[in-house]
Amino acid sequence: MNIKEQLKIAADILNKHNVESARLEAEILLAHTLNVGRLYLYINPEQTISQEQVDDYNKLIERRTNHEPTAYILGHREFMDLDLIVNEDVLIPRPETEVLVESVIDHLNDNTGIIKIADIGTGSGAIAISLAKSLSGASVEAVDISEKAINVARLNIGKYNLLGRITVHLGDLLSPLNGKKFNAIVSNPPYIPSRVIDTLQAEVKDYEPSTALDGGMDGLDFYRLLFKESPKFLIDGGFLAVEIGFDQAESVKKLAEAEGQFKDIEIIKDLSKNDRVIIAKYGD
Repeated sequence: MNIKEQLKIAADILNKHNVESARLEAEILLAHTLNVGRLYLYINPEQTISQEQVDDYNKLIERRTNHEPTAYILGHREFMDLDLIVNEDVLIPRPETEVLVESVIDHLNDNTGIIKIADIGTGSGAIAISLAKSLSGASVEAVDISEKAINVARLNIGKYNLLGRITVHLGDLLSPLNGKKFNAIVSNPPYIPSRVIDTLQAEVKDYEPSTALDGGMDGLDFYRLLFKESPKFLIDGGFLAVEIGFDQAESVKKLAEAEGQFKDIEIIKDLSKNDRVIIAKYGD
């Protein structure tokens, strides 16, 4: 069996199981099996694959036919300029969340001296690590309620040699940070309404941690808590930045306004022109 023949068989199998972008998925998994880049597959379509490699590849394809996310199968996911370790204990970082990180960087770039940031619901550590790498004066306190997620975050933080600048806490939202003040509090909280979870793709609802997805009946539970609690943790002129669902901007903005302690509430769109981030400034 050569590369070309194996890819066709695998893509056909994935197509029959309604896996999106079946050919691309087949290529990614074969490149991983052979420990080569995808370009290698195009340059060497007639190369013979050993039976052991075929067997290993077929195991990955079978996992994908069950709609296990490719990122979990591979054990890593790219985010901004990072290659992050991921598994079923953490939400898979999405490109949309890069908008949140970039927006926070834009708002903090002019700061001088030490910048203190809290990342609430850190998961894999994607946001905390990206901010620490991009802002040389930043120290980050990363919080997650899941001990398993914390363990993944620590692996990623260590991978990028940031253990001295990112501190990880196990706990619920801001509770582990009592008595501390921050320039920015950042969060990509669970924001999918409970009733919608069962309608999501199998890759999401059957594999990703529900605690990182379920935002309560209306999807706004965590925003209510964040806007209520964060003023105690922000310096004057600091801000809270949150990722939001595409149809949640007005609802989340009203929550911020209702607290009466935020101003200059900004809604930022992603590359698809969907509302994606809200930044609310605290203080006078």
